[in-house]
Amino acid sequence: MLEDHVFNARRHLVQNMKKMDCPAQITVSQVMTFPCFKIAENSKAKRRELSAALKAVVAADPSTVEVVMEYQTCFSQQSDHQNHPTVGEVAELREPMDSRVEQQ
Repeated sequence: MLEDHVFNARRHLVQNMKKMDCPAQITVSQVMTFPCFKIAENSKAKRRELSAALKAVVAADPSTVEVVMEYQTCFSQQSDHQNHPTVGEVAELREPMDSRVEQQ
């Protein structure tokens, strides 16, 4: 049987393991707070009443409502990382850490 190619393969890449995902996660939540609408007493009735008042003001004129936007982040622990190096020279070969992240 004749082959199309008569040359030998020059390289053979051997991987020691199957590629797997890392279970570590970064969670970011956007939270909107309304400083003018604070609950004095934490009860279902008060929350429902204040929510209705907020919805009425927003429906009438949204530009009059003061809103504070916050972002809450949750980072995984170093021990949560699996299936890839996280420290040492090997970890930095793949992709360098962003300087903004290093400062925090």
